Amino acid sequence: MLLICMCSRMVQAQWEKTSGPPGINVNAFFSSGSLLFAGTSSKGVMVSSDRGATWAAANKGMENTTVLSFAKDNTYLYAGTNNGVYRSPDNGVSWVAANNGIQTQRVTNMIIGGGFLFAGTAGQGVFRSSNQGNTWANANGGALDFSSIYAMCYVNNILIVEADNYLFKTRNAGNSWFVDQGNTAFFVIKHFLVLGDTILASARNGIFHSFNGGITWSKFQPLLADEQTELLGFSFFNRVVYTCDKRGMLRSFDTGRTWTSIPASGLRFGTRFYNHFVKSGNSFLMGMDELGIFRTTDTGHTWKQSITGLPPLSSIDNSLLNIHDTIFTGTHSDGVYGTVNNGNFWRKTGTTNNRDTLSNAVVYALFNPAPNIILAGTCGDGLYRSTDNGRTWKHIIAGLPYTVFDNFECDQGFTRSGANILLATGNGIYYSKNNGLTWNASNLAGDRIAVASIAANGNVVVAGVAEGVPPFQSGIHRSVNNGVTWTFVQSLGDDLISLAADGVNNFYGGGFFSNFRSANNGLSWSVIGNGIPANTGGFTIKVIGTSNVFIGNNTGIYFSGNKGNTFVNAGMGLDPAPNNSIGGIEANSTYLFAGLPTNGIWKRPLSDFGISVMLSEQIASDQKMKQEVNSKTTLRIYPNPASDRANVQYETKVAGVVRLIISDQLGKIVSQSDEFSTAGIHTKVIDVKHFRQGIYSVQVIMNGKTNTEKLMIAP
Repeated sequence: MLLICMCSRMVQAQWEKTSGPPGINVNAFFSSGSLLFAGTSSKGVMVSSDRGATWAAANKGMENTTVLSFAKDNTYLYAGTNNGVYRSPDNGVSWVAANNGIQTQRVTNMIIGGGFLFAGTAGQGVFRSSNQGNTWANANGGALDFSSIYAMCYVNNILIVEADNYLFKTRNAGNSWFVDQGNTAFFVIKHFLVLGDTILASARNGIFHSFNGGITWSKFQPLLADEQTELLGFSFFNRVVYTCDKRGMLRSFDTGRTWTSIPASGLRFGTRFYNHFVKSGNSFLMGMDELGIFRTTDTGHTWKQSITGLPPLSSIDNSLLNIHDTIFTGTHSDGVYGTVNNGNFWRKTGTTNNRDTLSNAVVYALFNPAPNIILAGTCGDGLYRSTDNGRTWKHIIAGLPYTVFDNFECDQGFTRSGANILLATGNGIYYSKNNGLTWNASNLAGDRIAVASIAANGNVVVAGVAEGVPPFQSGIHRSVNNGVTWTFVQSLGDDLISLAADGVNNFYGGGFFSNFRSANNGLSWSVIGNGIPANTGGFTIKVIGTSNVFIGNNTGIYFSGNKGNTFVNAGMGLDPAPNNSIGGIEANSTYLFAGLPTNGIWKRPLSDFGISVMLSEQIASDQKMKQEVNSKTTLRIYPNPASDRANVQYETKVAGVVRLIISDQLGKIVSQSDEFSTAGIHTKVIDVKHFRQGIYSVQVIMNGKTNTEKLMIAP
């Protein structure tokens, strides 16, 4: 299946970022006059001059930072980042670090008061600067040295911060602190709104009021029925207070004493973090993970996604899949995307209803068990199955666990062993004999048996158990009967979060801190990783052929052409750390693809590594797999590959209407016809000159029965 070419090492070769999938994490907003700033994960600051309708980069000097907070004085715009504080003298056009004394801190909150710039950090309390960020000093007063700061406000010469489930107050810029053990104790306050002596503070699904500058606080006032839903901030306009949660906006005409919800449409719900809420002009905006920004211009009634101009920074796990050069990928809460042109354009697969579960799911794994069938494993939403290459999906629950927290299982990975499809979940291993339609529990299944990875060489399967109960303790487990029963093999001292096989007798495993190989089909394991930085492990592993191994981790991607004996850094061209962390690896006949957390999908030619994968062999493999699934067919296509015309020959047993459908690898129908056919053999000539190069699915449907074959369009 593979032709391994001997060529020189990777000289001057680099990675290239693809155009998607679309997605970005927006952590914080800051409105300043006609400009609106957004702090992102991994790509600094974005700016809008049209109230959030369109965006542009405003990150010169901080291109690869994560921005968590903002503040502004008469001279500078400040940004709190994962690496201290940056400041801009020109409204975000350029940035320089203002980090002396705070450069290693994750700055989650910033505020100006009493002649100081204050910075709240994650785990190191409060810092202050008296010279606009030139230097910083500890402002913890011995009380907050190891605290995470969740919110800050400054009122009547008092700095108030939320830390350790309490409000802390200081009148002397942090030299000493007083802890408020009143009504706000044991709540985590995330946002403040200061209106003179009146302060509103949001915590979880409700608010507190103070009408005396924070000296005393009201009892907690729930605004939402769901305690797990958080309010995202406040805005004040024309004597009306607005707040927002993921379901839409609420408003108060009496400074927060009573509230009414605003019916909303256009928002999407899923397992993602919702981070911030802001008003800019007549627009209100909501920032969130993966989907970026939603915007309303009619006071919260209708919302639309507003990411025009934002870079593609979707989060990708180990969920890349190649089907005949079409690359599919799962995302963090935006479902499944695919590309037929090596990442030049990505299109979302499945339903156009963005409210459905799969469209908003965190997809951890994809698998192609048979022609036209794709399995999508999610975390918390369970398993989905498509029989038309992702055009439509069905939720699969037969035989799979349903957790005590009213969530479906977390699916970590798939593999095939013989006729069985195996699924690794947070509740053990399950196997299917019908390509994922129904499932059975193996003997390695149940609560507190968390399986993080799985791979197979023929009938032999290995799995990495991250959490187990005797006799299924954590470590490597092995099956020799296609995954039905399992035995414990070895504890490696590290959870195996990725596994891969070479199809012969080698297995490769990646942990959080180390990488491993078994050269005897999983019976024993040894540490590998010469050339990979120590204590970095392997988040994802891809094996091509019998010798080529790629390992991705939080420091980049590494390549071995000798079965893992030695590795070389293969990450040239990726963004600087920490934005070069690799979550998934896949290959088609031309490129190696890498999926990155909060940085989309990148590609690099396989020829850089001296590897060539023959697409025609992929087609042959798929046809063989199809014959195993459906040994009888009455459908034939010739010539195949085709470039001008293709003949579709089919046989009908009785007279009737025959529907012929041709669709691309993303499920888009490119040709459809209905014809009456008499009993017998028929041939329909299809003009394919206008078809793009690639793989197409040809379906002949009659009397409720469908026959499917692949058509390859050559250049």
